[in-house]
Amino acid sequence: MWVLKAAIVSGLLLPPTLANRLYLPPVYHNGSVEVENFSVPGNLDGFKMKTPANTTSFDFWYFDAFSRNTSAAINIVFFNTGDFAANPHPLTVQISGTFDNGTQFSGEALASEGAFITNDESGITGN
Repeated sequence: MWVLKAAIVSGLLLPPTLANRLYLPPVYHNGSVEVENFSVPGNLDGFKMKTPANTTSFDFWYFDAFSRNTSAAINIVFFNTGDFAANPHPLTVQISGTFDNGTQFSGEALASEGAFITNDESGITGN
């Protein structure tokens, strides 16, 4: 019985090993999308759609940072979304922010070659 208890306790205390890798091609998905309906351990901030977006679905991640001493800030958003009907495909990266002097900037780029997304013990990364 103590072996079973030790196995259960060690399973609860050890971090889960996860390595999810996904390629999203630069096309709108024709049909239903496959999603993670409930967050699972180790994937709280990971990708939730396992297919490119169709015209009515979306998944996005954002990262932001700001200065405590100036008005400088940056926000980076990766979209896998059908919300942008003017775009030829659902994969877009948007960058916006403010420089030290208060000047605002923004830009957007399409991920025309698709995107590889990896979610592992270090967090989520993409290229």
